[in-house]
Amino acid sequence: MRHDIKRGTARQRGYDWQWQKTRKVVLAQEPVCRMCRNAVASMVDHITPIRDGGERLAYENLQPLCNACHVVKTKQDMRNRLRSEAMTTP
Repeated sequence: MRHDIKRGTARQRGYDWQWQKTRKVVLAQEPVCRMCRNAVASMVDHITPIRDGGERLAYENLQPLCNACHVVKTKQDMRNRLRSEAMTTP
């Protein structure tokens, strides 16, 4: 995946020691992917993306996903964002 310079680094986007600690707890409590229920979760996803108003460290806004499901979810979030932006642009 190509790095998007506008996004900033992981640390600049809020993925600091608090995130690392929260991530470990989420994966320990729910080690299986919530979407497919077939694979070991390796990612912690924001159900409502931070840029769309989701809480960064709120457990109720986090879900463990495998890499494949995280890719699908991220693409879906991006499509939804583009659709929403297109509807608000005159």
